[in-house]
Amino acid sequence: MTFGEKIKNIRIGQKESQEDIAKLLGVSRRTIVNYEQGKSVPSLESDAYAKLADHFGVSVDFLKEEHENDFEICAEAAHGLSGKAEADRLANKIIGLYAGGEISDADAEKVMMAFQRAYWDIREEKMSKQEE
Repeated sequence: MTFGEKIKNIRIGQKESQEDIAKLLGVSRRTIVNYEQGKSVPSLESDAYAKLADHFGVSVDFLKEEHENDFEICAEAAHGLSGKAEADRLANKIIGLYAGGEISDADAEKVMMAFQRAYWDIREEKMSKQEE
């Protein structure tokens, strides 16, 4: 996951707005939008990584680097241990389906894209309802 995907995932899971995160970092909402859309990232010298890591309960390294278990870490940060357990279960099912040769590479990619699209659509819808 990219830096922007991580902060968006955790922010929405914790029911925080882009404005909340902008205030935390002392930047504009537009800056957060740009982070989440992958258009920019904080400079490596910025204290934004430390502030976000402390706020979200994750490591600075997690925010700066991509890791194999990013999805699980985001799920735990956003939804607690039950979210992590559910994410682990789902990830293992998908891995089993793919590794077992039951699905082609092209179809596996389509499945993953559909899951990702559905996830973000649902999270955004929930966030919109909470902000009303």
